[in-house]
Amino acid sequence: MIELSDAEIEEVREPLSETVDFVDSIEAVCIKNVAAIGTIGGNILLSIPGIGCWTLVTQGARPGLFPEATDDEVDVAIHCEEWVLHELLDPAHTVDLDAYAEAGVFAADGDFTVFQRLLALAQGGGSMVGVRARKQT
Repeated sequence: MIELSDAEIEEVREPLSETVDFVDSIEAVCIKNVAAIGTIGGNILLSIPGIGCWTLVTQGARPGLFPEATDDEVDVAIHCEEWVLHELLDPAHTVDLDAYAEAGVFAADGDFTVFQRLLALAQGGGSMVGVRARKQT
């Protein structure tokens, strides 16, 4: 059995807390301002290996955030490592998604601008100008 120090445990826990904060912020937008999620302009599937999978439905009969892959039609599906999501959440960080896609830590299928609008909304309207994405086929 491997034993971790308190510092090592905290180091592992920290990224997950950022992901939980992100999911909580999306949920808060869904609850507090249902009209705001309509501005995203599409449904999103977000999958983070070892962490979870969420479907954000912004269009259709049942808008909301679901903690699983649903049968709703999605406009963009994102599959990325948790640390990539954290870099995307940092508006000061320029992310080269082409390089991440080539490294196998990021994949997107569909209209990535839908995901960019979600990030901007979750960040309180922050810009995602530095993000360059490649549509995966």
